[in-house]
Amino acid sequence: MATELEASVREMLPRHGIAGTVVVRGTQAELHQGTGTPVSVEVGWVLEQWALLPADMRERKVVEVARRLADAHHKSAGTSVSEGQAGNRRRVVLLGASAATLLVLGAVGFSLFGSKKSVEEQDAAAVQAAAMNARNEAVRTMCESERANLFAGRPFGQFGLEGWVLELWLGARATPDFAASPSLTGLVSAGKLAATGDPVLDALVPAAELGPGFEDAQASRMKGYDAALLRLSGPFVYDALTKGEVRERLLVFTDGVAQKSGASMAALVARCAHLRHRDVGVWFRGADRTDATVALFYGLGAFAETPTLDYAKAAALSPASELDGLVAAAGRLDATALGAAVTPSNGTLKVDSATKAVAVTFPLLGYTTALKATAELAAKAGVAR
Repeated sequence: MATELEASVREMLPRHGIAGTVVVRGTQAELHQGTGTPVSVEVGWVLEQWALLPADMRERKVVEVARRLADAHHKSAGTSVSEGQAGNRRRVVLLGASAATLLVLGAVGFSLFGSKKSVEEQDAAAVQAAAMNARNEAVRTMCESERANLFAGRPFGQFGLEGWVLELWLGARATPDFAASPSLTGLVSAGKLAATGDPVLDALVPAAELGPGFEDAQASRMKGYDAALLRLSGPFVYDALTKGEVRERLLVFTDGVAQKSGASMAALVARCAHLRHRDVGVWFRGADRTDATVALFYGLGAFAETPTLDYAKAAALSPASELDGLVAAAGRLDATALGAAVTPSNGTLKVDSATKAVAVTFPLLGYTTALKATAELAAKAGVAR
């Protein structure tokens, strides 16, 4: 693994205008150039994940390590952002001195004062931006470390799940302006989840935002459907994914939202906020077994990093609407298929006696079991990757 990473990073460095030898020692990647002191960055998190990653993810990690080594090299060479700005400050002062021969003393004083203030403001903004970038990178790194733990079967949540989000996807059939209905827009207030009436959830006050349920590129191919996505973030995510009581209360809330909004299908999933991939399937609901299966297919399977559902093959079953294609694929399954895919993982399938809606829930610690169930269902429906 270390040898592969060394070679890949060395090939990537010229894109940053840098050449040298890359050596991985322990959990550090070192950049050696001549006889000078090498610079190094932490790569233990990459090595830990390397064997589990597909080719495209490995390439992204290599790009990130190369960028971090390049940044470390520039800083050690004295070309950091702060020093570049110090040079800008010196140039401003020299320009101000030349202008003194042309302007009256009062105007010069005002100019110098204004220039000094502007440079100081730029410095403060640059420092703040650098701190924010470093913070964001740290959160992304922690989130991806948790993903590696997840797929390696190790304990999940040891880094606090910072950077993870919970998403409630809701889709409706033939319901005009579904996403703009008060039952959905009223879920968010001032960037937070509006009061739910549940004292435990309301005390946690998760950050929340409501947006479109289909990606821009997909929306035009979803004729006959509308969808919305409620995203929850912050410390609440850790509680919802690791604490049974919070999770159960959240499921009561999501079921209520699906009923009140008239959603035909719904999915509650978790993922790293900076990635498109949906990794953790928590709960899925449909107006019937077919719609509940579609909630699994679209809510989780269509966004899995390692595809098990051939989305294009399923979508092609209905030229008019891709979601109808998933419905057609799910319709190939017999009445026992959904339950058979769920129960081996200690998941549950419940049918509402009044509405006949079907809800599928996966176990608290079975983070990848929904992906496995989706793969099994896709194979039985003839749309497996």
